Amino acid sequence: MTETVKEKFALITNESHFIRVDESHPLNLWIGINKDGHKSLRFIGEFSPATITGTGIIEVKQFELDATKCLQFSLIDQESSELFYKFCDDIIESSRTGSNQAGGYRFLCTRYLKWRKMFVGRGEILSREKILGLSGELYFLDSYMIPRYDQTSSIKSWSAPDPTIKDFSINDTWYEIKTTGAKSETVKINSVQQLDSDKSGFLTIIKAEKMAPSFNGVTLNALVLKITKELSSPDDVDEFQTKLALAGYAYNEVYDAFVYDIKSMTIYAVDKDFPALRQASLTKAIQNIEYDLYISQIEKWRVNNDN
Repeated sequence: MTETVKEKFALITNESHFIRVDESHPLNLWIGINKDGHKSLRFIGEFSPATITGTGIIEVKQFELDATKCLQFSLIDQESSELFYKFCDDIIESSRTGSNQAGGYRFLCTRYLKWRKMFVGRGEILSREKILGLSGELYFLDSYMIPRYDQTSSIKSWSAPDPTIKDFSINDTWYEIKTTGAKSETVKINSVQQLDSDKSGFLTIIKAEKMAPSFNGVTLNALVLKITKELSSPDDVDEFQTKLALAGYAYNEVYDAFVYDIKSMTIYAVDKDFPALRQASLTKAIQNIEYDLYISQIEKWRVNNDN
């Protein structure tokens, strides 16, 4: 079985000691401990250095090593080791195909830029409710929006940082996502605006069961990494990660303990007859309404059979 980067780093104890990642790899990649005692990933080859900067967590250096050029990524914050291991594994595996010495440097720089905003620092941990809600939105983005529309349109349609508008607004329709427990009979509608619109849209209810950390299910970190790696446009990556940051997300191993088994994802058409409160029917004196919607009572509006 092929060793992971984490397992390989565990074998390296001496500073300035580097080992070749894989003799069969098309790129000359090495991992080791640099002279400052930081875990590092190196690419050695011929290239014209471009401007590329690090963050408070990862340092990027370009220098000459034994008359050859070297691009080096080094982990500064040891608390972010798990993220760095994932970054190294992705760099190594994604560059196995279609890469060579001539194009390898450009590929690595582009791939790093996909990851850069992940290495911005560790913010406050989201609440359990927000972890579940954000996981549901990303699951819907990955499994429904991107396959149905396209990457760019789907990322632009996501309103993650703004709770006052629909979760996704695209073309002439919208989607509101509610993620709840597997046995829940209701979903909470946090404001009149969530289901009120001049245009018809959709309410998506995702039922998820929280599992043990060892379960092979859905996690917030895994969804973020999966979507980030699959986005083909650097602009889409930048917008996606900016929205994640505005939503309060920064990569943290704590989120790996919140593992969900997605039991169902059911979509309901919200038209003028759908049972929801509308602003037009309320007096201006009433604000900030929250209400519970019984799932069993909206069956006639269901438009898919994933249940």
